[in-house]
Amino acid sequence: MAMKYDFHGVETAGLSFGTICKNIEENNLALENLKKSLEGCFTGQAAEQGWQPKINEFLTKINEYQGSLATLKTTVERVVGDMKITDGDQGSKFLAFNI
Repeated sequence: MAMKYDFHGVETAGLSFGTICKNIEENNLALENLKKSLEGCFTGQAAEQGWQPKINEFLTKINEYQGSLATLKTTVERVVGDMKITDGDQGSKFLAFNI
């Protein structure tokens, strides 16, 4: 069985993945903005001992996830770009036949 490269499929999947990453980034920003809004509402000892440590822990995990997502996004974009170059190179070989 031969290996098949679906260049269009790879590009489409890469664009879809980019959209998903963008949506995740927007959601994470919304969570950070929500934290900032709630900081003024939650005060006192309960906020300092209960809410604040938990939200900070949560946002730390979100930031770590965001870093991993950015690395993955960069890798996917690079591979999609490499596939596009390969597709163009392969297409040029057929154009060289001049039929």
